[in-house]
Amino acid sequence: MDKARYVRTDMAQEQITQASEGVTVTEETVNGFSVHRLRVNRPLSSLPPVGSYITVTLGKLWHGSDDSISAAEELISKLLLELAAPYLTDKHCSVLAVCLGNRRIISDAVGPICSEDLIVTRHLKDEFPRLYRALGETQLSALTPGVVGETGIETLELVLSAASRVKPNVIIAIDALAAKGIDRLATAVQLSDAGISPGSGIGNRRRGLGRDTLGVPVISVGIPTVVHSSTLIWNTLEAAGIDTSSDKLTQLLENGRSFFVSPTDVDIAVEFLAKLVAHAVNHAFLGISKL
Repeated sequence: MDKARYVRTDMAQEQITQASEGVTVTEETVNGFSVHRLRVNRPLSSLPPVGSYITVTLGKLWHGSDDSISAAEELISKLLLELAAPYLTDKHCSVLAVCLGNRRIISDAVGPICSEDLIVTRHLKDEFPRLYRALGETQLSALTPGVVGETGIETLELVLSAASRVKPNVIIAIDALAAKGIDRLATAVQLSDAGISPGSGIGNRRRGLGRDTLGVPVISVGIPTVVHSSTLIWNTLEAAGIDTSSDKLTQLLENGRSFFVSPTDVDIAVEFLAKLVAHAVNHAFLGISKL
């Protein structure tokens, strides 16, 4: 039985647990949080796309202290700048935040909720130049493209159109992710310079957003919010030492492939983490900490 068919995840750390040929892995603790760095150095079918993947384990931060929340915001903003720095070649740079997802489904609403707290500045350059200069003269703009089922337009087409007018130095794509383990849900954030494929973790892969499709570097920021039902079943049975090659298991997995599991407090978690990401973006590119 093909395990990869049933165990789905967007989290690079769950796909690769240790260094191997073509992959380097390091771990450290920063601001009290575990930071897992994974670098895929060459294209292989068994690996995620070439690039850097940084996973910060936050825990249930919405129950944390103000100090820990501020520390997390600072850390994520620093990691964003670290990945974006090669593309921010001058002071007057342009950054386009693409906030992916469906606002009507809370586990998929990370991007749209994040957009509500972003401080966009591109329009200020002509309308309020003094304020624009006070904010560091970075043109931050945001796009919430929705989902193709609502718009009838592929996300890639909308982002291409916006990018052709905004001409960003870098695109920040913010989205919800699928995880392999329940303990990952709403407790981590993954940053990557390898772009993103909207819907890939739930088997609804759209055309990817990356430098190859947009002509602009794409840094993704993802929050794991769902586990696929077949992944949950597989992991549970494997942990219990139950035979994973039986016909009965295949039937069970096939019947359970159409739904996803989220934590019971997903509404609180998504609202909190989406705002945390927005504050980190504001901090990274405008120097504005949480308001």
